Amino acid sequence: MSRNMSRKDPSVRMLDASFIKILKIFNWGPDVEKALEVLKLRVDQRLVLTVLMIDFFKWAGKRRNFQHDSTTYMALIHYLKEAGTFGEIWRTI
Repeated sequence: MSRNMSRKDPSVRMLDASFIKILKIFNWGPDVEKALEVLKLRVDQRLVLTVLMIDFFKWAGKRRNFQHDSTTYMALIHYLKEAGTFGEIWRTI
């Protein structure tokens, strides 16, 4: 993310939401890549970390014989904080 663009900027949050929405609608492939190119999304560590953590966390929670506990929730919240994605923290809580 560029230094002159705040993480609190609504357009940044909207872009992140659009990115995540595309990932939820499509399986990864050429269609997703084209849709993401249209967004002209700047990929940074914060975005990648957020998508990986949220998607993996949800996936793990659906696994048989596994249940998230306070340790996994706190780890997710810690990494979301490090990434500066406070909206995702509130959604998790």
